[in-house]
Amino acid sequence: MLSSLLLKASCLISAVGFASAQCNRTCDILYFANYDNLASGTTLTFANPYLGIQYSGFQVRDFTGNGVLTIPSGPNALIALNPYIPTNRVTFTVNRDEIRILDPQSAFIACVTVNKATKKIIAPVECNVQVVGTGPNYYIVEDTWHFTPTAKKTSSLQLFNLGDNFNSINTIELRLLNTTSKLKKNQENAIVFDEFIYGGRLNNN
Repeated sequence: MLSSLLLKASCLISAVGFASAQCNRTCDILYFANYDNLASGTTLTFANPYLGIQYSGFQVRDFTGNGVLTIPSGPNALIALNPYIPTNRVTFTVNRDEIRILDPQSAFIACVTVNKATKKIIAPVECNVQVVGTGPNYYIVEDTWHFTPTAKKTSSLQLFNLGDNFNSINTIELRLLNTTSKLKKNQENAIVFDEFIYGGRLNNN
């Protein structure tokens, strides 16, 4: 099992299933967050930052034996339930006590249908996820990730990369724009998120 890693800027990450990642000129430190050292059920909040980031809208879940999704390194990933525009966007914000600039590079995601009551995952679902980065002076950059399940009832998470235009931002929002699922009354959609690689500029530099 891979543990969450904190690497110096001169280091290079290379792992099975991942592209190599490296700090750019604005980056002092490189983070590899896979959430496997957190307890399942932990809710990540602004008051509970993790590896330089304050989260809003995410919960840690152990996906062992879930029967639907294959997690890149396992067992944990984040799940964001019903993250629709405009009220349920999920966000990442730099924890200014640790870093002041965020350079996101890549992450794995999937979209799923879940039972509202039990939160059990029912099936993967095709979707579009809008990624919005906000930088200093309200600079905004956007991208859209299109997730397609690898099978009808099961799927792996899909790797998505972010371009250099996302460098030097403060906040990222994920917005679930639409899916192909026809929800029943007791169902909702969710984003599953894992293996987040990003650089950061330390406060003392």
